[in-house]
Amino acid sequence: MFRFRRKKSIALLLTICFLFVMVMPGYAADSETGADSCTVGVAIVDNEGNLIFGSKNVKVQSSTEYGMTALGALHATGVPYETKDYGSLGHMVTSINELANEGLDGWMYTVNDEHATRSADTYEIKEGDHIVWYYATIGSSHPQWDSLQIPDSITFEPSIITLEKDETKQVKAVLNYVNGDKKVVTEEAEWTVEDSSIASVEKGLITALKAGNTFVSATKDGITAQLVVKVNPTGAAVRVNIAIVGKDGELIYEPGEVTVQESGEWGLTALGALEATGVSYEVKDTDYGPYVTSVNGQAGDPNGGWMYTVNDKSLLVGMHQYELQDGDCIVIYNSTDWQIPGPTWEELTGQTPPNSDPDPEPDPGQGTNIEASEALAEIVSYYRNNKTTLNSWAEVVALRSAGVDLRDGSWKLPDWKIDELDEDSYATDYAGTIIGMLAAGQEPTDVGGRNLVQELVDRQRSDGSFGDWLNETIWSMIALDTAKAEYDVSAAVKYLCDQQLADGGFTLFGTESDPDMTGMVLIALAPHQDIQGVSAVIAYAVECLKRLQGESGGFASWGEESAESAAAVIRGLVAVGIDPATMAKNGNTVLAALMSYQLADKSFSHIKGGGSDPMATCQALTAIGDIVYGSVFARIRDSYTPGQFAPYPGAEPGTTPPGDQQDPDETTPAGDERKGKTTLPKTGGDNLPFYLAGAALICAGTLMVRRKAAQS
Repeated sequence: MFRFRRKKSIALLLTICFLFVMVMPGYAADSETGADSCTVGVAIVDNEGNLIFGSKNVKVQSSTEYGMTALGALHATGVPYETKDYGSLGHMVTSINELANEGLDGWMYTVNDEHATRSADTYEIKEGDHIVWYYATIGSSHPQWDSLQIPDSITFEPSIITLEKDETKQVKAVLNYVNGDKKVVTEEAEWTVEDSSIASVEKGLITALKAGNTFVSATKDGITAQLVVKVNPTGAAVRVNIAIVGKDGELIYEPGEVTVQESGEWGLTALGALEATGVSYEVKDTDYGPYVTSVNGQAGDPNGGWMYTVNDKSLLVGMHQYELQDGDCIVIYNSTDWQIPGPTWEELTGQTPPNSDPDPEPDPGQGTNIEASEALAEIVSYYRNNKTTLNSWAEVVALRSAGVDLRDGSWKLPDWKIDELDEDSYATDYAGTIIGMLAAGQEPTDVGGRNLVQELVDRQRSDGSFGDWLNETIWSMIALDTAKAEYDVSAAVKYLCDQQLADGGFTLFGTESDPDMTGMVLIALAPHQDIQGVSAVIAYAVECLKRLQGESGGFASWGEESAESAAAVIRGLVAVGIDPATMAKNGNTVLAALMSYQLADKSFSHIKGGGSDPMATCQALTAIGDIVYGSVFARIRDSYTPGQFAPYPGAEPGTTPPGDQQDPDETTPAGDERKGKTTLPKTGGDNLPFYLAGAALICAGTLMVRRKAAQS
């Protein structure tokens, strides 16, 4: 509420008189330039000092009834008003928002905090003017524009900073108002730092003290925002051994020692070791990080590509992510089949790598590196031996993530039940079908004459969301981004970011952050890190996940750790370019936690001690595939041309993968009845009901990466 000083004055009466006795030409700034519109700030304040409108920017058109005048600005707000025509004196506003003039009390206006001396329909306004309409009484003073500004948020320039120890950097804090105005408040804001041992801050000047990550906060007018500050470790170097082997087994770089500098382009990583050899190489920037496409002019083989081992182990991280240790032995090789192990250091030199683990079967519960090719091959082998009929989009995506070619005739793809997608369907139903079809190499933009992608686009609401439940928006964004669709990205991103909880996480409902939902949000936001503020939201969400991580390295959703929760976090981290190996508690990584659910038959259990679980196995395969090859959604998007089938390696666009119809002998449980559906969304697909505390909770988690076990 805004109240105005009452004073003994006849200024109001004189001003009212001026409005009726002075008819003078208005300002002609915009009429002189020939502009047919202008944007101005408008506020409307009632007789109790309450804002009826604004303060907001509106666009005033010269083509409207009152043109580019103060009355035209009132008209542009859309607030109802009435006027009375006084002939040559002009039109007087008699009522706004059904609040009418009474006696000498009534509606007046100011332009740039100055009283106007002419009727509002003759006062010509110009770009950037501030017009305040207010209900005045005898003895009151008019409200000032600045007093009506409503702060909305604080943004930083830059939004994330990286410093070296003892380095300083000045950050600018900008206060954003509801009406779109901005004000630099660097000097006025109250600055604090979460961990004062890592960095200090004074009026936006940040000084790095030691390596680590922390948050710097700025507060002004009740609005607080956080800035991610990363301080790099002090520059260093390591000495490692490296060999490079070509496609035909030839040595491109003979086994030898190199020194890798932290100051190099790729730092102290396996890719930095490749750089240190001096051998020419090329990388391709993708959504999931740099990918080596050729070494010494030799392109990666299409059935495998350039891969690497460290100390004779294939790692579940990219070359740019593995952090080197002194004495590491690295073999970079051009694989012709990713499932066949590459040459070992011992084979090339006759020497055992000094840093090798003496235990040939690492215990995943101890956070050790798991052999990528072995882990993927074992789970895929489980599918080939036990489950070649795929019943859900998630299983199709999992196998695609693992690099499996679903066109070889050995797989039966789901019946997508296109005819059941209608206005009563959830957005997640559309999103799952679109993602599944793209993963299977099928075209979702022309399915029996229907464009499923456009139908999903048309479901977007004015606030940017795609439904009442958060995961409807999450998976709609993932599906549309994967399909390279045109939709209101800015609105969707803003809606998603606005759902972030105070601790940085996200949840389907309630007030406690959920690791599964937080991981899924990371996937949805990953392609949009160029939008201002998104990187900060992602960084804050990752910090929340670090706090949620259990002592085992795993994650609990609704009080229970599960394989699906660990997989969701891994997929989210990979999508935003973060090495899951960095997500660890007491030396136990989230990957180690996930692998601890693997059973003897190479499938996965939902919880420790449980039996083989289809959803857990599916999500684990997707997560490991993402670690090895990058986010599956980014890979599909990179290979997809709208209007054609998403091509597999070596596939020609436009070819139909076999087995796209379900075997009539195979039965699939029927889906929920749409006519009597509950307002709560469903979860787990048609054949995976979600039970919580004994109550059937049909929730919109059709696309959730976790599913709670049935509890009786």
